[in-house]
Amino acid sequence: MHFNGSNGSTTFTDNSTNNFTVTSNNGASISTAQSKFGDASVFFDGTNDYLTATYNTSLLDWWTANYTLEMWVYAVSLPCAVADQIGNLIGNMNFNGPSNYWSFGTNSSGYVKFYYYNGSQQSFTSNLTLSLNVWTHLSMVKSSAGVDIYVNGVKSSTTHAIVGTPLSSAGVSFTIFPFIPFIFFNYIS
Repeated sequence: MHFNGSNGSTTFTDNSTNNFTVTSNNGASISTAQSKFGDASVFFDGTNDYLTATYNTSLLDWWTANYTLEMWVYAVSLPCAVADQIGNLIGNMNFNGPSNYWSFGTNSSGYVKFYYYNGSQQSFTSNLTLSLNVWTHLSMVKSSAGVDIYVNGVKSSTTHAIVGTPLSSAGVSFTIFPFIPFIFFNYIS
């Protein structure tokens, strides 16, 4: 998703061949105030706005093959400190409920984290942080060795082994929603 469009638009186009239908919830919209590529990005003001698409297990179950999840993020603050909870940016999770099968984001100190559920909660925190008030490239790369987190192309110091069998649910949306106020996304793949 490139998040191109007219300022204020709530229409989002999946630029991939998958052509997912992406739905804006509670005011997530295109903004021309910031952009990394093109003239726009998606803007979240931190007041319960988010995007959803139907979760497709054959395409989005990251642990089944070598996989890269990447995005450009422009954040002006970090998530609130709630027991070092992950500030979810993207994943197979329910915005208004307890279901979180996997998610990628930061903690309240800005360290980039990845979370997944395999019957019990699993998470790991990188030694890399999200920078504020600049465009930051985040990626999670799954390989046969495990999962690596990159920030602006720099690899975290630890490759994390996958424990057990991660779970997902087609009944829970693929969701893009930051708990971080005033954040812009450009290019998610």
